[in-house]
Amino acid sequence: MTRVEDQVRRLHTASSEIGDLLNKLAEQSRAASIAQPIGRQRSDVTVRLLHQTLTRLRKLPELMEDMTESV
Repeated sequence: MTRVEDQVRRLHTASSEIGDLLNKLAEQSRAASIAQPIGRQRSDVTVRLLHQTLTRLRKLPELMEDMTESV
């Protein structure tokens, strides 16, 4: 297994943590009140980081295809 394949597998494993986060956020959003609200500035920074991460993730499949041997 190449280093890239190993990194992709670790990223896939880490995505389960993203699923846990989504569930937690969904639960909190349904709650009557949020115990620890996030300020607007911190929220904006966090959303910006999420967008940057998604942009990078969207590039991975195409780059992996570019690395694939033609058959």
